[in-house]
Amino acid sequence: MHLQFPSAAAPVSLPTLLSSLSTDLTYLNLPPLSSSSSSSPVDVYGDFSSSPDSSYLRMFEREVADDLGMDDAVFMPSGVMAQSIVIMICNEINGGKGGGGSFVCHRTSHLLLHEKDSYSHLLSSTPLTVSTDEPMTPDDVRSQFAASEKKPSCVILEHPHRELGGALNDFSDLSEMKEVCRSEGVHLHLDGARIWEASGAGHTPKEIAGNFDSCYVSFYKGLGGQAGAMLLGKSDFVEKARVWLRRFGGNLHTLAPLWVSCYAGYRRNAKAPLAGLSFKDKADKLGLIVKTLKSDEIVGRTLDFHPPKPKVCMVHIIINYPRDICEKAEAEVFKSQGVHVFSRLRGGWKGDEQRTYFELNVGEGNGNIDVDTWRTAWRAFGELAERMVQEEGEA
Repeated sequence: MHLQFPSAAAPVSLPTLLSSLSTDLTYLNLPPLSSSSSSSPVDVYGDFSSSPDSSYLRMFEREVADDLGMDDAVFMPSGVMAQSIVIMICNEINGGKGGGGSFVCHRTSHLLLHEKDSYSHLLSSTPLTVSTDEPMTPDDVRSQFAASEKKPSCVILEHPHRELGGALNDFSDLSEMKEVCRSEGVHLHLDGARIWEASGAGHTPKEIAGNFDSCYVSFYKGLGGQAGAMLLGKSDFVEKARVWLRRFGGNLHTLAPLWVSCYAGYRRNAKAPLAGLSFKDKADKLGLIVKTLKSDEIVGRTLDFHPPKPKVCMVHIIINYPRDICEKAEAEVFKSQGVHVFSRLRGGWKGDEQRTYFELNVGEGNGNIDVDTWRTAWRAFGELAERMVQEEGEA
C-alpha cells in the first residue's frame, strides 16, 4: 500500500465521488418534509421562500446556524462568493451602493492572494492591509482605523491563518477585536474556512463565531464535502446575502449534489466524529508527529516547522534544500518505501529558493499512520538529500 503523508483526505475516483452522494443521503437519514404539496426534497433556486420543515437545504442552514449561535445562514457554491457578498453588503450599509468601500484584512488573506483581485474588479473595493508575519491583532485593527480617512466597511479576520501555517490568534484577541470594531461601528467578519480545525485548539466553533457579526464556513476542506460554503449572521444580514447570491448567479437551479455531500460531511466530521478522528485528535497527532521528527538528528536538520509548535491540525513544513533536490529525494523514498513524504511543494520559503516548503494537514487520510513510519521515511529523505548535495559539490 502506498502512503501519502500530506493527504488529509484520501483521494477518490470519479465513480466513487458520484456514488458517494447516495451513501451520503442514506447516512443523513433525513426526516420527512412537511405535508405541503409544494415541498420537494430537491431545492429549487435556493429555496429562499421555504421554511426548514419544508426544505432540506433550509434544514441544513438552520442546523448550522443553531450550532454556531447565529440567527440564520445561507448555503453558497464557494467561499469566494460568500466573502465577496459580505464586502458588498457592508459597503452598502456604510453608505455606498455595493462598491467603493474599503476593508481591513491581513496580507495573507485569500481575498488578496487567490482571487485575481476580484475585490477591485468586481467589488470596486480597496483592501487596507496588515502586513505582518503574525496573525492580525486588535492593535493592528486600531492602527488601520486611525490611518483611514474614511471608516472601513468591514474587518475580515481569518482564524486560523492558513498562509501562516495555521497560526491562531489568542482567543482573547477575538473578543477584544469585537469591542474595537463595535466601538467604531465597523462590521467584523470571520473567514472561518477552517473554523473546525481551529476548534482543535480548545474553543468550540460556536464560541469562536460568537465574537463576529458574520461568519463564512467551508464544508470541503476539513469536512470532506465535495464543494460548498455557508454564510452566517443576523437575519437581516443573511436576507441581504440571499439577494446578493442571486445577483452573483449563485442560487443555481439546484444545489442538491453539493449540499447533500456537505451536510453529510458536516454531521460526520464536525458534529459527531464517532468513527474517525476529532479535530483535537488531529491536532494532537500533528503535535506528536512534529515532536517526533524534531527529535531525530538527521530529520531535525532537514526540516523546520512554522509555527514551531502547531496548535491545529495543519502546519508549514520547511525543507532545508532546494526544490530540485527535494523532488529527487522524494522520488527515491517513494521507490524504496512506497511513501510520498509530500505531494506539492509551494516554492521557496519566504523567497529563499535554497529552502522549500509545503503545507501538511492531518486528517482521516493520514492521521492513523504511525509516527515511526513518518520518522523512518523522513530520515531516509534527509540522508538522500545530504548525499545528493555532497555529490553535487564534488562534481
